Amino acid sequence: MRHWKDQDLVLYYYGELDDSSALELRQALTNSSDIQARYHGIADFLTQQNIYEPPQPDHNFNQRIMAGIHQEHARQNQPAATPVKPNWLKRLSIGVQDSVWAKTLTTSLLVLAVTTAVFNLGRWSAEPSTSSSSEHIVQSSDQFDTQTSQRVLYAGMRTHMEHSQRLLTRVSNADPDLQRNTGDRQQVMEELIGFNRLYRRLAEQAGDYPLARVLEQNESLLIELNNVIPDSNDQTWRSLEQRVNQSDLVFKLKVANRKLSAKI
Repeated sequence: MRHWKDQDLVLYYYGELDDSSALELRQALTNSSDIQARYHGIADFLTQQNIYEPPQPDHNFNQRIMAGIHQEHARQNQPAATPVKPNWLKRLSIGVQDSVWAKTLTTSLLVLAVTTAVFNLGRWSAEPSTSSSSEHIVQSSDQFDTQTSQRVLYAGMRTHMEHSQRLLTRVSNADPDLQRNTGDRQQVMEELIGFNRLYRRLAEQAGDYPLARVLEQNESLLIELNNVIPDSNDQTWRSLEQRVNQSDLVFKLKVANRKLSAKI
């Protein structure tokens, strides 16, 4: 009888398990009370994470997003101050409870919004507004054409894959900080998994299946790493290290990044 991991149950909950495995798991859920209990526990937890209903955007939503991206782009082109030597989390540019985290979160939210807008072209313009602030927003957003928006999307995907690549490299090198910083690691994982799922689905919609497959493999490892419980033994981490090395995922992420660089 196949041993079902929590990762399999999570993928089944989101409808992302392959058809044959999903059918086999449905049969296992019918026959095994233990698997049923595990699945219901995971489903209850995930349901609690998805109770937030985002508000409907108003008619100036896209203009505000593009204006914000324009301002962020201008800010990032300014000379940067000499950074303080960061720890491994900050080197991923996803630190927590500090200014680096706040800045990265702002940029990530802007990229998240524009990725949705890129695949709904033709909606950059909204109903005209009589206020001077709205006119300024429209003028700023007009500076972004479709090609520029796509470059922003590709840049966001590259940044995400670089973060994933650095993290998996640390797993491959058995970085002890990964085992110690449990709370920080989980926050990093949740961010990476969320953005990876978004970018994978966008790649599938765009017909870029090689990129989608790399992101799918990356997501699987990220989920498994996120599910590592505190105080796990060394064998668990050695198993993850072996999986990363055998998958050649770090190399695949580098190749995918080079291809995206050519599009920017």
